Amino acid sequence: MVKDKLIAAKELIGDESKWVKGSFARDAANKTVNYADSTACRWCMLGAIWHCGVTPEETYLVKDIAGLGGQSLIDINDSCITKHSEVMAVMAKLILAAGD
Repeated sequence: MVKDKLIAAKELIGDESKWVKGSFARDAANKTVNYADSTACRWCMLGAIWHCGVTPEETYLVKDIAGLGGQSLIDINDSCITKHSEVMAVMAKLILAAGD
């Protein structure tokens, strides 16, 4: 279920130290790695979503339902003014949009 996967993604980056900008994921040495890499320990919002098994198609559908259609999740996450709390708020909107 998409909602459960989104909840898992939100929990994955719920601790700000597990969240990153500028890469889908990073390892303990702060090296950029694939979001699915076993060495990944920090993710951006989209990297966390995909790491938890939400497909790109499901991601874009839920994003549109949440009213974020014109905004890229990458741009939201990576903006120099975006705070972790704002990413968590977007994740909450995505979870609500996913329904039951």
